[in-house]
Amino acid sequence: MARPSHYSPEFRADAVALVLDSRPERSIAEVAFELGVNRETLRSWVRRAQSEKASQGGRRVDRGRARGLQVHLRRQARRTRPRPGASGRERSRSTTTRSPG
Repeated sequence: MARPSHYSPEFRADAVALVLDSRPERSIAEVAFELGVNRETLRSWVRRAQSEKASQGGRRVDRGRARGLQVHLRRQARRTRPRPGASGRERSRSTTTRSPG
């Protein structure tokens, strides 16, 4: 079974739209870096969206909205990114309280 994603479907769709609407000015790697997403992860989202678009039709975002999306996605990526150096176990311990005993 695949592990659950750290990114919401909306975040993925908006990130893909940002890539597709900013080409050829910016590469996938540049957008991925700005959003704090692995470039290969973003590349796979773009490929999947392109194949779905070919079979269904697509969605476009105007350039003004693309800039707003970029800011929104950066903020969301910062909130969902794990703290540096904290393993999953450490993150879960920091949010639970222990009773003295």
